[in-house]
This record gives sequence, structure tokens and C-alpha cells, in this order.
Amino acid sequence: MRGALSDLFAQVLVVCGRAGMGQVDLVAIDGTKIAANAALDRSRDLAWYRKHAAAFLKEASQVDEAEDAAEAAAGEPADPLLRDPSGRRERIRQVLEEFNNRQANQTLPVVEAEARARQARADYEALVAARQAGIQAQRQGNHIGRSFDPDLVPKRHQAALRRAERAEKFVTTLRERLTRQSPVRVNQTDPQSKIMKTRQGWVQGYNCQIAVSADGLILVAQATTQATDNAQFIPIMTKAVEAVDLINTTTGQSRQIRTVLADAGYYSEANLAAPGPDRIIAAGKAHNITANNPGTGKPRPINERNTASTAMINRLSDPDTATLYKRRSALIEPINAHLKDRRGLRVFARRGQPAAHSELRFAAAITNLMRLRNTGYQPQPA
Repeated sequence: MRGALSDLFAQVLVVCGRAGMGQVDLVAIDGTKIAANAALDRSRDLAWYRKHAAAFLKEASQVDEAEDAAEAAAGEPADPLLRDPSGRRERIRQVLEEFNNRQANQTLPVVEAEARARQARADYEALVAARQAGIQAQRQGNHIGRSFDPDLVPKRHQAALRRAERAEKFVTTLRERLTRQSPVRVNQTDPQSKIMKTRQGWVQGYNCQIAVSADGLILVAQATTQATDNAQFIPIMTKAVEAVDLINTTTGQSRQIRTVLADAGYYSEANLAAPGPDRIIAAGKAHNITANNPGTGKPRPINERNTASTAMINRLSDPDTATLYKRRSALIEPINAHLKDRRGLRVFARRGQPAAHSELRFAAAITNLMRLRNTGYQPQPA
């Protein structure tokens, strides 16, 4: 079923492309939260699941044994598909697996920061060791080249020490933040869904990422389990490029994405510097996108550590760039509204991230077909 719906979305995309839709010079990316088929108050922590898992499994085993005994007494073979109709064992397994995944995701930043801190400290110690070896050789008369002043610590050594200390302090901060975090909670009904914040409050659901062309064709529809948008920019931009390549393959055209528009939720040095089409990502709110570059009329000097961020802030101070960026909301927000209001996709009917993803792509395919019908384009033969 999921594969069929995925194929349907791609087929509709090709039909729309053959009809002339897909003005991909400008593509907008945004995320919208859609509720899962699960209650917000049905999320529990690991301690609760451990307490109840044993009782669930014991009850399921007793029911299985009773059914097997009844079937054996009646001379009927036991049907393995009917032994656990409630699916509690599988649901418990999914919940525990989800706990492991989320706890690993929580500790991953700490592990990565520890590795960076160890490397920074090792780099500093290597500089100190090399300098000490040079001083010792100089004292023994075996040193050739630049002399060492034992009482003067070179600036690069000081800088290396500061980097190591900052990295170690960051590890300490992350560890303290991890201890203050609330326990991981997993929903009983849909373990893969997550509690996410929206403008209207908290929702148990999925963060759905959409990429739309300038003429309203949905190129990408992806249901994700990450509450924030930042990590989704590169994957969604890559999928948008792949969607355009698919259209080009079937139509013999050579369309290319010129510029990608995204709001401040996607703003990061990594997203700005990643390979791919040109992009404009707001450094702040849409009505104040030049807030980080007050109206002095002077461009910011390029920062060595944040080259792409500095360049983007300078670009956003240009009125033409700011005007182009403000087209983002007009492109993407009506599509999100169509998916929720016209297609009725405010709550997913099925459970699990793969099922939600298929349902989202089905709604996106219908939206593309409706736009094709309303615009009067006529698909050309393959």
C-alpha cells in the first residue's frame, strides 16, 4: 500500500510536469505540524512501560494458552494470526525500540562534543610537546632554526588552549542540560509520533515538510518525526532536485531550481553552506529579516567561522533579495492550508511514521491533480 501511494505521487508529478506545470526557478520549503491518530495524554515514560509491560505480556500469554487449549480440545489447528489479536507484544516491542532510539538521539550530541573536546585537547598537547622538545634540543645545542623563548607562550598555543577549554566547557553544559531534560516519553497509541509545539499549543503528531514550485506544484511531501525544521532543509532540498530531475527525464526538458526560499527555522551555517541550488534563508522574522544587520548601509565583514551566515545577512539587507524572500509565504502557506482544510488532513487516519508519510503523499498527489484541473493545463503524451 505504501509503495503504491509513493508511486502514485511520482506518477502525478510526472503528469503535471508533462502538462507544463512546475515553474521551479523558485522553490519554497516549509514545515507544518499534523496531528497523529493518537491522544496527547497517552504518552508515558520508560518507568511506566516497564511497570506495565510484564502484566501485559503475562495476560497475553494466558489468553494465548487458553485459546490454544480450546482449539486443541475442539480438534481445530491454532491459527498464528489470531493468537495475539490485540498486537500488544508487537506494540510493546515498538515502544521499547522507540525509547532506545530517542535516548540515543539525546546522548548523541554529548558523545560528539566529547570527541571534539578530546581532539582539541590533543591538538593543544601536541603543540606543547613539540615546543618542549624544541626547547630541550635548543638547550643541548642540537636545535637548528628559529629559537624558542621558554618564558613566552606563543599565541597559537594560547588559542589552542582556549579552544580546548571552550570545547570542554561545552561538554559540561550539554551534560547539565541533559540531566535537566524531562524523561523521554513515548505515546502508547502511535509510538513513532512525538509531542510538538504549534502556534495553537502542543500536538501529538508529525512535522510534515513540503517543497512547492512557483506555480504551486508540490515537489516533495515528507512526514518526519523531528520537531524542528533545521535538520530537514538539506534532505528536502535534495529531494526537490530529484523531483525536478524526474520531470526532466520524462519530458526531455532541462528545468533547474534557481533559488530555494526557507524561513528562519532552517537558518544555520551548515544549511547555508551545503552544496546545491542558491538559497535565501531568513536570519529572523519575515517582517524584520535584516534585524541582524541594522540599517547602517554598511555590509558586515566576513566572519571566518561563519562565512555563509555573514554573506546571507548581507544579502538580506539588499531590498531586491528581501522582496524575493517575501514571496515565500505566498507560495508555501496556501499549499499547507489546502492540505489541511481542502483535503481534511488535520489528523492522520493511520498510525506510524511510514503510514503517515504515505497518507501525506496521497493528499499531496490529490492537491496536485486538483491544481492541474483548475489551471486548465493539458498533459502531453509521454
